[in-house]
Amino acid sequence: MRRTALVLSICALSALAACGGDTDTPAASGAGSSAGAKAPKKADAAGAAKAGGKGPDPLAGKSIAEICADDSLALIRWDYDQLHSSFSDLCCGPGKLTDDGRCEMDWPFNDVPSCDAYSALRNGIFARYGYPFTKKEWQDAFGKQPWYQRREDFDSSWLTKVATANVQRLKDLEADKVGCMD
Repeated sequence: MRRTALVLSICALSALAACGGDTDTPAASGAGSSAGAKAPKKADAAGAAKAGGKGPDPLAGKSIAEICADDSLALIRWDYDQLHSSFSDLCCGPGKLTDDGRCEMDWPFNDVPSCDAYSALRNGIFARYGYPFTKKEWQDAFGKQPWYQRREDFDSSWLTKVATANVQRLKDLEADKVGCMD
């Protein structure tokens, strides 16, 4: 119960549309706008190239603002370290996030989170591809998301190369307790 509340708090704080957690995943993320701003750019294919398979493309049809507003989508599009060091450059400004408080905060967390927060980020990536979570806690959390489509045929080859690398990076950060506390 405490863990679910923590994950849900992290989701609200980070404006995640997706939360997941601790790992029944295989080994291996409100866009604001201002008047007069250009139409949001759509994600280009460079960040969406498939590592293999013919699974869903979570970035398809999403604007940069939509991707930036959701950490799981951002982690599919960009490398974790790039997001950590350059979130404002990547995501804030005209055609991106504009009137969003996230542009004034550190990414992905503005405070020192529990190390479970890395599980939430990691599983948010898997959820965007329809990973069929087996733990009730995560089935419940993702089942409430209107975009989550459970895929019994899930295949990890559907993840982009960037997403796959970020899954490993998040596992390492959690295991090494980097920037987090238990």
